[in-house]
Amino acid sequence: MIDDLNDVLCEEGEAGVRACFDEAILRKRNGSAFSFENGANWEGPDEPFVQRETHEADEWKPEDEKPRARFASFSIDDIEEPCLEVFFLIHGLMIKHGVQITYGPSSVGKTFAKLHALLHVATGRKYNGRRTEKALVVYVTGEGERMFRNRIYLAKKKLGIKKGEAAFRGITDMPGLARNDVDAKELVKAVKAIAAEPQYAGLPIVVVIDTASTALKGAKEDEVGLGLLMSNSKLIANELDGLTIVIHHTGKDVTAGPRGSYVLIGNSDVVWRIEDLEGSDCGGMITVEKMRDGPKDIFWTFERKAELIGKNEYGDEITTCHIELTSEPKFQKKKAEGKRGRGDITFDEAFNEVTHVHGFEYHVGGDPRVKVKAVALTHVREEFGRRYATGKDGKPPGRTAVSMAFTRALEASTKRYRTRVVTTESDTDVTRYGLTKNQTPKPKDACPCQVDIIWSIKHEPKPLGTSLADEGAKE
Repeated sequence: MIDDLNDVLCEEGEAGVRACFDEAILRKRNGSAFSFENGANWEGPDEPFVQRETHEADEWKPEDEKPRARFASFSIDDIEEPCLEVFFLIHGLMIKHGVQITYGPSSVGKTFAKLHALLHVATGRKYNGRRTEKALVVYVTGEGERMFRNRIYLAKKKLGIKKGEAAFRGITDMPGLARNDVDAKELVKAVKAIAAEPQYAGLPIVVVIDTASTALKGAKEDEVGLGLLMSNSKLIANELDGLTIVIHHTGKDVTAGPRGSYVLIGNSDVVWRIEDLEGSDCGGMITVEKMRDGPKDIFWTFERKAELIGKNEYGDEITTCHIELTSEPKFQKKKAEGKRGRGDITFDEAFNEVTHVHGFEYHVGGDPRVKVKAVALTHVREEFGRRYATGKDGKPPGRTAVSMAFTRALEASTKRYRTRVVTTESDTDVTRYGLTKNQTPKPKDACPCQVDIIWSIKHEPKPLGTSLADEGAKE
């Protein structure tokens, strides 16, 4: 006699317990009673129970729909016509289904830029001259309701959005998406409830997670944590048949892509990179870095503008930012260069690393208005040697091989870097250039000691133009 689940577990195992629960769900839907008598092979008054061939619980849909197989297949003969549905929410820039990553450094305007674009989608207005398809945007943020409301308030005011025009909803309770799928499924239920409202009927759905770090809920930004985040982001997109957008940060090296594991980029369908616009204090640039089955390397620019939105009870001014687009989307011109070698890549990595530690402010031509962040070439050489640690067949290269690789990389870097020779006439100069006395070459014939320094061209102020060569000759 089987009386309860413990008896089923002892006699039938886990498969029997699963079968009992599946049968109970089926009986409940059909209005029949269920008993544990006879275990998983119990026969009720209406119809016999047949043990399932699979041990996985089926996913049940409403009564008017048939159960859907988890791993449903299709035949090549079923494909008779191409799929011609609209692929983009913003033509060529934002897809309709899948997962999109938007990343950039802190304070670059990621939220403002994304919110600005999505409000065009929520209203069905053209974005930067591009056609949009109106969609329901559910923006989930962990930055706090008051700050988020202020940003929406100003964006709504600047875009002239009327009451009832935008299909937009905000959520300030961030789900945990890096442990299991419980919160992801709860979020799906909440979004489906919103989408069921009459004013949103038939609209595609976009869910924004701002940011990845808040959705991780303390999990590490490694393959496990970010892998689960991406898995749940895909679950949300698939269950809603829409788009999930995840906003993330860069690390200390902004040129190295989003912070953490590459699984974030590898498992996404679209990637937007948002960065500061060189030569501008408040400008930014958006680049479509990846587009699965679509165009990429498209960029456009914007400007962040701060504006007063009111004063509090003490008279303190409350401000926030809004976005104004400053250029239309266009393709980046690709340089006609061959594939970069290992030495070139290692040189860039070494320069970026040592600049954070030993970098100093250098006035080009002695002009205090023209300054760049430079570093002693000695530090770059030492870091290059540490990074260029493995040769062919996994064997460490010799000193000569490393030296030759560094020389080749330095010669090839002239399009990306500038070098100068400066003199160190005192211990103060040595300290200023981030060197120690044993790193400084000894002077010859009572001449001042000379040190090579280097900086990146992208750090140069725009007004310098081609005058740097002349200024360097004067030095």
